[in-house]
Amino acid sequence: MKKIILFLIMGVILSNCGYTPIFSSGNSNFYIEEISLNKNDKINRSVEKNLKIFSNEQSINKIKILIGTEKIITVITKDKRGNPSRYEMKINTKLRLTHNGNQKKEKQFGASFNYKNNSNKFNLKQYENEIEDLLISKIIEDCLSYFSASISDY
Repeated sequence: MKKIILFLIMGVILSNCGYTPIFSSGNSNFYIEEISLNKNDKINRSVEKNLKIFSNEQSINKIKILIGTEKIITVITKDKRGNPSRYEMKINTKLRLTHNGNQKKEKQFGASFNYKNNSNKFNLKQYENEIEDLLISKIIEDCLSYFSASISDY
């Protein structure tokens, strides 16, 4: 009962505090005119889709982006029998940014996560997909911060 009351109080407080998300669609200061992918894979398409959400069509700052990503899974530790016990997943993203038709900037973003092996390979693959989504979200957040800062530099 105490948890329900606490939850309701927190809901009322947060709804009345004027909270607005920093990166909500429509309040960005850039418009992504074109996105090109160096290869058509799941990670590139996911980055592209997530970046388009934050594009503001009313902005005068038009940018074009070339996206290149790579996912690397490495074995960090092995057990006594030589089987992998821990992995690390890294996602590296390289962006080439063109603002209003001039000045190209390149920037690399990366995120990594360590996780344990699972004997059930289906569950391991599902977990890796969840990790991939989280890492892509982190990279998107970094990209949006970079876009906002670099647009003001032009």
